[in-house]
Amino acid sequence: MSTGLAAVAAAADSVMGAAIAPPVRWLGAGVLGICGRGLNFGAAGTGSGAGTTPSDLPPFCPSMAAGVSIRVSRTKGKLRFIWYSLSSRLPGLAKARPGAGSVFLWRRAATRESGCGTVHPKLGNPGRARGSMLLRNCGPMGSSRRWSYPGCVRTLPLCVGALTCALQAQQSSPMWRPALQTSWQWQLTGALDLSVDAEMYDVDLFTTDAATVAELHRRGRRAVCYVSVGTFEPWRPDAGRFPESIKGRPLEDFADERWLDIRRWDLLGPILEARFDQCKAKGFDGVEPDNVDGYTNRTGFPLTYQDQIAFNRRIADAAHARGLSVALKNDLDQIPDLLPYFDWALNEQCFQYRECSALSRFTAAGKAVFNVEYRLQPDQFCPQANQLNFNSLWKNIDLDAARVACRGGAAPEAAFVNAASYAGGAVSPGEILGVFGAGLTTGVRIWFDEFPGTVLAAHGTQASVTSPVEINGRGTVLAVIERGGVRSPAVRLDVVAARPAIFTMDASGKGQGAIVNQTGALNASEPALRGSVVSIFGTGHGVGLPVEARIGGMAAEVLYADVPPGGTPGLLQVNARVPESAAAGDAVAVELRAGSYASPAGVTMRIAR
Repeated sequence: MSTGLAAVAAAADSVMGAAIAPPVRWLGAGVLGICGRGLNFGAAGTGSGAGTTPSDLPPFCPSMAAGVSIRVSRTKGKLRFIWYSLSSRLPGLAKARPGAGSVFLWRRAATRESGCGTVHPKLGNPGRARGSMLLRNCGPMGSSRRWSYPGCVRTLPLCVGALTCALQAQQSSPMWRPALQTSWQWQLTGALDLSVDAEMYDVDLFTTDAATVAELHRRGRRAVCYVSVGTFEPWRPDAGRFPESIKGRPLEDFADERWLDIRRWDLLGPILEARFDQCKAKGFDGVEPDNVDGYTNRTGFPLTYQDQIAFNRRIADAAHARGLSVALKNDLDQIPDLLPYFDWALNEQCFQYRECSALSRFTAAGKAVFNVEYRLQPDQFCPQANQLNFNSLWKNIDLDAARVACRGGAAPEAAFVNAASYAGGAVSPGEILGVFGAGLTTGVRIWFDEFPGTVLAAHGTQASVTSPVEINGRGTVLAVIERGGVRSPAVRLDVVAARPAIFTMDASGKGQGAIVNQTGALNASEPALRGSVVSIFGTGHGVGLPVEARIGGMAAEVLYADVPPGGTPGLLQVNARVPESAAAGDAVAVELRAGSYASPAGVTMRIAR
């Protein structure tokens, strides 16, 4: 809350004879309401600041640098009220739904008319004429209209004011909210790549320091801090503050995280607010609160829909109180109830699960939607994403620097990832890479410094290429796509000796491996016998490094490890014997090692019982 708003709030609180708790209420979209009984303000909210007076202020509203003017007086038991909102500068202002006795605000977009009222405890639904007292309205041309409802009683808590945070007048800078079309980067692992040409960077609160945020600002970027608010992460520096009593069940896909009891705001609130304070202190512009849909999961607590609504609104209020815009992360079913409180949306995999229509409420309200897909390829979702006006990316599920943006300029961006694991950010000699971008058609050439890669396939937005072995020993290389003699911007990749990875049947990098049994049958359809030999297919084994295999956590005898005779450059075939003492099952872990480098966990095979 800005200094000017805090002063007005304190003044209101000091004169309330029978204050409503809380006397100051954030209603979303930067709107503050103050309510009480029998208040008599000569003027309120007439702050000052640098800037020019808006030309469209009605003549009876006092001049100010920007924002809102309010005059309130009480005469013969009636409240006269004038309120004006620069709604054109605050596109997020919308109807709120406070409880009985609280202030509410509304706006008619077509005429730019706005109103303020209080809700009678007995008359119910805000927004209905008989259930609210609409006091006075400033029209777009300086005209005013009055409404009077005899059913409103004198003892009803009176609406003292509705102050908007048009922060040009109240703070040194306005609260930032992303435009409908905002390019962005989401990176939570690996060394942060500041070279990505994106307007917004979404990065981890704890691993990103203030100097990095300042550098992003210097480059004209906006910075958003990622914070998990619904789960306990034991590796965080403030993990010791979380009482054991609010820690629930582990997450299904992240066993080291545990759900939190979001009903206990008395215990959880101070910890999360301290995190938001840190976010603000580092200079971030917004916050991405994660895991705000616990009520749909097995958390270990009997969380309800309303528990989640109350918690998420508290999260939004805490962000806004610090001048941070806030995203609603996933939680699609609660969008109708939470839309007024959140400034933008961030979603994972709505195209994969066919649930993107729920997010259209955000774009219809003028609020940006940011979407990421992991398993679908860009040509499978980008056309629809652009049609829906989403800011969509393809990302590696580890959320490293690799990205493909659905919206691109004259020089489209490209991402280079291991073709088996989808790990990005690096390359090893002789590794098969997946390349995602635009214009990847027949005849495209892909360079690694001065050495050409071997292009295996190219079709539209995706290509596969084997990196040249000549890059072995280099620290970094610049990867460039050449189309018709025109080269794309270079992507810098770290060179490592090996990046072994096993291909999987669904091309996700996880689950059933691309493995053939000794019988010639796919292991996915027929489990292998103990003692039999299986062929495991992968890539990224480097040059001249010894290759090992492990099945079910046990060393497996390797009979052959090399490119298949006459096979694809960069493809690795490992013939390994299934240990006699290996555990049986349909998801037995498989791992390849090249020298000291191991393939990512999560790939499995079937072993007969």
